[in-house]
Amino acid sequence: MDRSYIYEGKRILVVEDDLFLGMDICEALEREGGIVYGPVIDRDSAEKIASFGDIDGAIIDFKLGHKNSLKLAQFCFENDIPCVCYTGDSKGACNANMDAFAQVIEKPVTTMELLSKLANLM
Repeated sequence: MDRSYIYEGKRILVVEDDLFLGMDICEALEREGGIVYGPVIDRDSAEKIASFGDIDGAIIDFKLGHKNSLKLAQFCFENDIPCVCYTGDSKGACNANMDAFAQVIEKPVTTMELLSKLANLM
């Protein structure tokens, strides 16, 4: 899929508790023309931002400290917001039924793979 302009002007929420990885994802989205909210490092803040209702897509890490992002993925699903969840804990994501609400991708994954997967959903 040609992503040339898919992110132009799109508001994307990035939720990642690893600040450096989150910054890498945000910078890649900005290079693609996206308007980025993040990196947001905790679930509660991410849920507040998402509740404003002005995001076009989300890239979220499944594990955020000792919490998971299932509730955020459910919110995105219920509000027709394309969402990609990536995780190093595929068993935990499966047990939480994350794939019912977001496209789940197992780590390791490159930033461009994340952007490509989200672009396919938009």
